[in-house]
Amino acid sequence: MINQRNIAEILPSEDSAPKDIKLTLKVRPFDTDSLTYAQRERAVYHDRSDCIHGQRIKQDGYAVLGTEGRQLCNRCADLNAGLDDFFPGDEGA
Repeated sequence: MINQRNIAEILPSEDSAPKDIKLTLKVRPFDTDSLTYAQRERAVYHDRSDCIHGQRIKQDGYAVLGTEGRQLCNRCADLNAGLDDFFPGDEGA
């Protein structure tokens, strides 16, 4: 029989939960047609809230819902695959 003390020993305490858990969300795909961005940035769509390229487009107010037959941004694809490392020179296209 398990008593109160045994349960406390089995279950982790709240303090032992990881503090660095990063919540990332898939978002509805979006792209941009704005000439503010280079052609390679306009040639892709984004589907991650944590993609730095997509974040910039959304913050600037140029996000348009849909994919329009474009390829997925390399950064979004890496994040979808669980590759979180960002390397200098990583481009959206």
